[in-house]
Amino acid sequence: MIAAPASLSIGIAAALAAALLALVLGVNRPEDTLFWSDLFQFGHVPVFGILALLLRELLRRCFAGWSSVKCAVSAFCLTMAAGLVTEAVHAWMPRRHASWDDVLLDALGAATALVLQGAWSPAAPESGPARGVRWLATLAGLAALVLAASPLGVTAARYFARAQALPVLFRLDGSWRERPFVRCGESATFVAMAAPRTADSGEALAELQLQPALYPGLVLAEPYPDWSGYRELRFTAGSDRQEPLTVVLRIHDADHDGRFEDRFNGQIVLQPGVNDVSLPLAAVEQGPRDRPLDLRRVREIVLFVHRLEQPVRLRLGNFRLER
Repeated sequence: MIAAPASLSIGIAAALAAALLALVLGVNRPEDTLFWSDLFQFGHVPVFGILALLLRELLRRCFAGWSSVKCAVSAFCLTMAAGLVTEAVHAWMPRRHASWDDVLLDALGAATALVLQGAWSPAAPESGPARGVRWLATLAGLAALVLAASPLGVTAARYFARAQALPVLFRLDGSWRERPFVRCGESATFVAMAAPRTADSGEALAELQLQPALYPGLVLAEPYPDWSGYRELRFTAGSDRQEPLTVVLRIHDADHDGRFEDRFNGQIVLQPGVNDVSLPLAAVEQGPRDRPLDLRRVREIVLFVHRLEQPVRLRLGNFRLER
């Protein structure tokens, strides 16, 4: 077997390192969902771990007199410099943002890869103490990887629990499953299931306090996406007003382009007291002007009041699908 020239090996390692940096800089998340966000964030660990190993190999080949430790430390420093540069570039790119959390994950990936490579290198000592250090480094590396992957694991568990809750989309109970997906802006305050059970609804109700603003309301992000086997969306709603209150219900799918005309926008008149709101999904499907809304890929429900002039308190029950 003919060995490749050192210059060729150096060129291959440099090309792979450049390709990894291009991947970090150029690839955007397919969708702005919690899953893709957590997956891309965790991806910093293996990507920068591999980058650190490539840089270490480059340094070892370019500077034959350097010790293994010096190569590893230098590779770590170069990897961190690359990580800082990529985050600075992300700050100026659309759909990207700079994050110190990403830099910490870069450091974790680089350090873990370099430590494991050093511990299991054929040149590592085989004595009793060295063997213990090797296994200690391995356990520490695995623990670091588990820690870095834990947000992704929790998100996967949330998605599983979301599927198990069907036909209920949101209980509005402040549970760990729903917490990242129930959001409101500065002009709204959400309190999970604040109101007692009522004779009208027979269920606990959450409370949404809205202050005067242009669009104060509640965002229910990433409901279970496939509504195609259901006939209607139902939820309980009421206000503290003594007169009817008009609220807007907005629903969009994964193909939504941001335009008003490319989503469902429905007005609902809440009468005094508790209202059982029923929305036919056939109407939701016909919401966009130029295409049907994809009921297999629903991404967001927004409930708000347009141009609210006086504070109002809404009470909301479970959002659920019915056949």
